[in-house]
Parts: sequence; C-alpha cells; structure tokens
Amino acid sequence: MLALPGGQAISDFRAQKLLQQLQLLDVNISAVASQYVHFADTNATLTVGQEQALKQLLDYSPPLSSPPPGELFLVVPRIGTISPWSSKATDIAHNAGVSEVKNLERGIAYYVQAAGQLDRTAVAAVLHDRMTESVLADVSQAAALFKQLKAKRYLQVDLTKGGRAALEGINKLLGLALADD
Repeated sequence: MLALPGGQAISDFRAQKLLQQLQLLDVNISAVASQYVHFADTNATLTVGQEQALKQLLDYSPPLSSPPPGELFLVVPRIGTISPWSSKATDIAHNAGVSEVKNLERGIAYYVQAAGQLDRTAVAAVLHDRMTESVLADVSQAAALFKQLKAKRYLQVDLTKGGRAALEGINKLLGLALADD
C-alpha cells in the first residue's frame, strides 16, 4: 500500500467551525487542521513515471508545507466498504495509464492540538460519521481498507412463521438497529 499525502482537506472557515464544536467537548483544544491522505493498493511497484502521474492526479487541493502538529485522527471510509470516490478515482488512474493500481481510497487526517490528554472517543465522534466512516490512529492501519473480507453466510428469516417476533429477534441478533416502524 502506498500512502500519498494530499493538500488541505477542509477550508479555514470549516476548520474554525469544527474547532468550535471540539471546544464544546474540551476547552483545552486549541487548533484543528486537516489534510487529505490517499491510499493506493497496487499489483506491482509503480515506475517513477506512474508514481508521478498518480501524484499529479491526486493534486487537487491547496498544498500543505508539512503535516500540522497535533494528535492524528485518520478518518477513512468504513472498513470493508468501497467508497464512490474510490471507484471513480481508480477508473481515472487506469485511464491515465496507471493500471497497476488495483484500488485508490482517500481519507482525511485531522490533527487536533490540545493542552492535555484528549478523549479520543469523543473527538472521533465529532470528526466522522460512524455509519459510513472509520477512525484510525495511524496511517499504517489504513491497509485494512484493501483487505479482502471473506464472504459470510447469508441468513434467511421466514416472516410468515415468526412474524414481528422473528424480525425483532434477527434485528437484535445481527445488531441491525431497525426502527419499530
């Protein structure tokens, strides 16, 4: 897996609004910054030309001179899913001649500065959507984005026999969080 840093992920205005939200959790939080991070799963090592072409494709936001200071919260698409961005970006890379790329994915590295210890769970809850995203503590953990998951057996529930009780039981068993209606 290649990890390629990108440019600024959110505008200064959005960063300021995010900082205000985070400060409601912890007044010791003094700054938040963001940067795109791109991940490439490849079939083979890229040539210098291919890597350069890939970097040019992924250069679409204002650059950062260096990673900002602060504790890293890497927000990526939910592990085990393929994002729409990934599908399109992978197609574009192939059309640009970088066919060794099996899959491209994008995350946002948030750097949160605080005077003391951060409550990672609370901060992560503000930074991501738990239904569609995962939060990682380190860039190396992003390799899980490309892990091929083993297919699971499907489960069939006969609602004609068990009715609502069967549906409620399977809802609880699988943790589906279905609404009552």
